[in-house]
Amino acid sequence: MELFEHFIKTDNVIFKHAKGKSSLSGKEFHIYNEIIYFIGGNAELITEFTHLKIEPNTLIVIPKETYHQVKIIGNEENYHRCILNFSVPYTCKFSFTKADNETKYLFSKLINNAESEEKEE
Repeated sequence: MELFEHFIKTDNVIFKHAKGKSSLSGKEFHIYNEIIYFIGGNAELITEFTHLKIEPNTLIVIPKETYHQVKIIGNEENYHRCILNFSVPYTCKFSFTKADNETKYLFSKLINNAESEEKEE
């Protein structure tokens, strides 16, 4: 199975498309907001407020300065996600929803750009 990490980085935004075990483990705490687009695998999201099973095509918004952890259940190689980290002058609200078609399209474009950028390097 192919495991990978592809990135797009700017001063204020980091986009990551990855499959396989995360380089981070345990609880995370960031000074930036984070959006996770969970594509596949079997996992749970644990925050200071909730503990939820994550289904494929789930979009999760995690506000900055919120302790959180994605716990992979089963085969770590199946953990497939996109992560968007960004700084804004306000804190986003936590949300946990199914991704709509527009969101899936946006992330597919970001995935293609990240893969293209790495091929050019």
